[in-house]
Amino acid sequence: MFLKYHYDLQPQDLLRLESPFFAAEKIRELFRRGTPIPASLFFHYSPPFTHSRSDIHYQELVSKIEAGELCLVYSDIESGSVSAPLVAWRPGSEAEESGLWNCAGTFGRGIPGLEELVAEMNRRRITPQTLQKMSATGASSLNEIEQWNQFAESVGGDQPRQDEHRLSLPIGGSANIAPLPMREQHNSTSPERGVHLVMGLFTDGTLNNIDNIELFREQVRECEVLEQTDPEAAKACADRLALELGDSYANAPTNVVKLFDLYREGETQDGEMTSLMMKTYSHGVGTENGGEDSTLDSATGLGKTGVVSQVNRLFDSTAAIANLRLRGRPVTKLSIDLFGFSRGAAAARHAANSILRGRAGKFGRALSKQGIGWPEQVEVRFLGLFDTVAGIVNLRAGDFSASDGENDPVELKLDSSKIGKVVHFVARDEIRANFALNSVGDSDGRLPENFREISLPGAHSDVGGGYHSLQDEELLLAPVMEIRGSDTQRPEQTMKWDNLEALMVEIQSEGWIGDYSLPMRDGTAPTLEITQKRSEHPAPDGRVDLALKMRRRVSGEYSNLCLNLMYEMAKEAGLLFDAIPDEDSWSYPEELAAICDSLKSQIVNGVDAPQLVPKQRMLLKQRYTHCSSHYNPIRFMLGEQEVSMEFPFQPWGHPLRPTPTRKRTVHYQQGIGKA
Repeated sequence: MFLKYHYDLQPQDLLRLESPFFAAEKIRELFRRGTPIPASLFFHYSPPFTHSRSDIHYQELVSKIEAGELCLVYSDIESGSVSAPLVAWRPGSEAEESGLWNCAGTFGRGIPGLEELVAEMNRRRITPQTLQKMSATGASSLNEIEQWNQFAESVGGDQPRQDEHRLSLPIGGSANIAPLPMREQHNSTSPERGVHLVMGLFTDGTLNNIDNIELFREQVRECEVLEQTDPEAAKACADRLALELGDSYANAPTNVVKLFDLYREGETQDGEMTSLMMKTYSHGVGTENGGEDSTLDSATGLGKTGVVSQVNRLFDSTAAIANLRLRGRPVTKLSIDLFGFSRGAAAARHAANSILRGRAGKFGRALSKQGIGWPEQVEVRFLGLFDTVAGIVNLRAGDFSASDGENDPVELKLDSSKIGKVVHFVARDEIRANFALNSVGDSDGRLPENFREISLPGAHSDVGGGYHSLQDEELLLAPVMEIRGSDTQRPEQTMKWDNLEALMVEIQSEGWIGDYSLPMRDGTAPTLEITQKRSEHPAPDGRVDLALKMRRRVSGEYSNLCLNLMYEMAKEAGLLFDAIPDEDSWSYPEELAAICDSLKSQIVNGVDAPQLVPKQRMLLKQRYTHCSSHYNPIRFMLGEQEVSMEFPFQPWGHPLRPTPTRKRTVHYQQGIGKA
């Protein structure tokens, strides 16, 4: 066995890698015995101490192992000695070559940057067969993802299509793990030329995680088998699975994920200048790869899976990947593009501010840990934001509301003099109280010339993505009204009925149901109505529960139109992307083409609140725009039983309630140019 720095790991090492906890214990045991320490232990790492337990450097060694900075790797003949294997291959259900590398428990998350790196390798379909062929051919150092792909292709590895670059796996473990390429020494004897490093950093929204979505897709295939014989049973099966696993599994991919897929990677040479393009993705607040969603972190935006942690995780993985790609070459210029949705947009703004602090900021320090110096030329070139909602609840700082303008420790304010271009798409029809918008403009409507804040039709995830292509909405639009006593004989004549009826008229005027509405799954028409539920108890009059409900069916394809708009604006700013695939999951229906053209034309002409003609507006509202605010009970699994329960402290306790005015709360920046 031997010790290695985490960034020196070879792909073949991962199957022989010990967890940080047990690795530290084994090193302690070696020193505890008092026997000679095997020289092979330090073949890859030269310790600055005399192998004595009393030496202060021994304690530093153990600390580095516990922190995952140093890794304990066994030789081939010792591979059976691993106490807690960090990585194992979990085959897929369809073919011998399909599957994922899997990390047992939480051990792998102690290795800096490992979780994101290996998730990226899983997306590139590196299999045990690939590793065996690498060993047989002597290949051991593939520092760039392009090299991974080229090698896998040369040994017969299947390469994924654009939309199939992530594999699925039956759930049962936790984080996805795939091979890490080793760090290759740059042996060129010619003078080292500087590199223009171009980075795309992508931060997803709350409870959005593409790797968990892929895991869900594998599991839900068992439900899809029922589709031909019993569609209702198939839907119930999928709904149950979604409740068991959580929203980060059951959601659809967001526009951040799709832009990440399209963002160009590679290396180009233009005379003396080498340009290296890379990208990294950080899953959304409240999620862990293969793990349970965190209700607390999702509610507060803080904690182990909160906004700040999301950014720090992004910086660590980005620096580690950059180190592998650069191969020791110096960076003379650094250009950074950031994309985010919802709290991920808040994370992108927080990340931009950290980057602008230079080498003293978190990103500068992350690069320094990887041996990458801070270049003299650094630019935050582009921010592509979808509906920023920071929604921070910081109890320690006395901030008890997600809807106020207090967002410490997340830094949202952007300095227009230090950023190339900001494009912020905001959701015109979002009215939830806990989804206050964090604008990039001043309260008087002023925006710097290099900032655009464009109001688009739709709710939060209509603009940012995450809805499935077709969804049934069955919504409770107000808290249930309870009538007791003699009023139960004439509920239509009560004040509570009048209040619900007034709200129903207001919602009707918003145009959610009309000529363009889709029929329900059972073929019936959508409805907006007050329902009555009678109970004989308590005696003598019983009670009547009044509920304002809306049932309708909505398409999720409008978000691809918003994707197209951001894609075009980013390309106009000089960013490089692959072409949008001509596939259903990336496209929008022909009936939206005229709407897209109208929005594009107005945006190009500087209109930040583009308008549609009434027919187009009603088509969008009734067929494509989701009603995101409601008072639906919370649903969850209690053992094998599905449970439905009202949120406490109605109406103010429901997290998805609308604002009292049914108008969105907006928090503005002040003094934009002086962040």
